[in-house]
Amino acid sequence: VDAPTPKPHEVLIDVRVAGLCYPDALLTRGLYQMKPEPPFTLGAEVAGVVAQAPEGSGFSVGDRVVAFPGFGGMAEQVCVAAPFVFHLPDDVSFETGAALPMNYLTVQFALDRRGRLAEGETVLVHGAAGGIGIAAIQHAKARGARVIAVASSDDKRAIATQAGADDVIAPDGFKDAVMELTDGRGVDIVVACPGRLEDLLQQRHHFAFQAQVQVAVGVGAQPLGQRPLRGQLDLQLATEQLAFEFGVLADVGGDHLADLPVFQQYAQAEA
Repeated sequence: VDAPTPKPHEVLIDVRVAGLCYPDALLTRGLYQMKPEPPFTLGAEVAGVVAQAPEGSGFSVGDRVVAFPGFGGMAEQVCVAAPFVFHLPDDVSFETGAALPMNYLTVQFALDRRGRLAEGETVLVHGAAGGIGIAAIQHAKARGARVIAVASSDDKRAIATQAGADDVIAPDGFKDAVMELTDGRGVDIVVACPGRLEDLLQQRHHFAFQAQVQVAVGVGAQPLGQRPLRGQLDLQLATEQLAFEFGVLADVGGDHLADLPVFQQYAQAEA
């Protein structure tokens, strides 16, 4: 395979680690919003070193970076538009960096920009042992919030506890459990990741209760009626916001960025 040639607005990255996230699985089945023409290479998020960068991009050869290529990251090199490339701090590993963009930027945008999460608020996180769930727990705790996590098995509830959840409950009867834990008040923000709009509409009555805001992650910018007071998540992030969002996440995350739960790693030949 020929080495990629970057366009004038692109950064060429020597990939050290590529993340594997839920959108990658959807892409293989043709179920993701973005549908590249087969054959194509997976890899929506990467960490590596800049091999070539356009003048004025803010990047130089040798810089440690993470990036959002969308797909194509599971390769030795990948070209990524400069607004989707971010500097990786020296104290954050490539493995951690490759696990950041998809889940953690999504959660930072959802909770901070759309949910306007404030210290002392209570956040209910569904699917708490998944990538979005773990990121939501860690980010909410870093913001000084209380987190109630919902997970379907003992193993998954242990993961949520390890991620920092204050309370962990099972899906069955979770509404009663939440009301008991909050002395009847309910929660301020609900995070749910149904994956498909149909799932969200079917499950809406299960998780949208006693909450000022519901943040639906992963279903695009679809309305949920008249519910949210502080805005519904719009995944169509403006490219000029991305570098700012990553900087905020790095500032807020602190030690959390060095403690991401990377459960499995594979050599490229095994992936």
